Amino acid sequence: MKAHRDLWPKDPSRSVSLDVYVRAEDGAKFFFVGKAVGHESQCDAPSAVLLQKRVVLSHARLLQPELEQLHQLGKPLQLWTAPANSEMSVAQRRQRLTSLQGIKLDPGMRDAAAAGQVIAGFEPEQTDEAAPSGFFVRLPPDGVPTEALEVKFANTVEIAQAMAEDMPAAPGTEEQPVATGAAPVEGAPPDTLSAGEVAPADAATPAPEPVAEAVEPPSSAAPSGFEWGAAF
Repeated sequence: MKAHRDLWPKDPSRSVSLDVYVRAEDGAKFFFVGKAVGHESQCDAPSAVLLQKRVVLSHARLLQPELEQLHQLGKPLQLWTAPANSEMSVAQRRQRLTSLQGIKLDPGMRDAAAAGQVIAGFEPEQTDEAAPSGFFVRLPPDGVPTEALEVKFANTVEIAQAMAEDMPAAPGTEEQPVATGAAPVEGAPPDTLSAGEVAPADAATPAPEPVAEAVEPPSSAAPSGFEWGAAF
């Protein structure tokens, strides 16, 4: 951890830094376990991970009980990487992971590390209350996502509400049309009305004319442009 803190600021371009993932052989889950960085003039990024392989895998088993169980069952654990600080792109399935299997470590780097030279560092991932299970992504065996996920984030309440309004309604929650009249009652006599049905007016008997009820205006005159009784 101290080595990582010392080397990380010396690699502003992140050319010798990687995010580190661990997967059990034949597994679909790739667990994010931390970040590795190398000494810019002495150690490339993949070698920085391989130099700390034992530490990385031990931490991975402590961080993720599932990896520990699979290890106990004899499943080999594999190292995978992604560009530094690419967790969001990985979560959105827009960034592939790269296996370190088959990469050979330069004996000179191993000797330098054994001699006490600080040429690589590892910052282990930690769980917290917000993410008690850590972070993992499901990918095909080659680490290449097949389809990107559309992930949106809102930083204000207004944006969140607008996003919610744009979302399609869940099945079964769509607004149903309201019937304006009920269907006729089956088997009812001709002069029987269904609920909500209004009887037609008798053509021979005209409907009485509505009588307007006089309303006296108040004693004070209404302001100019104001019509008494109008809605406003």
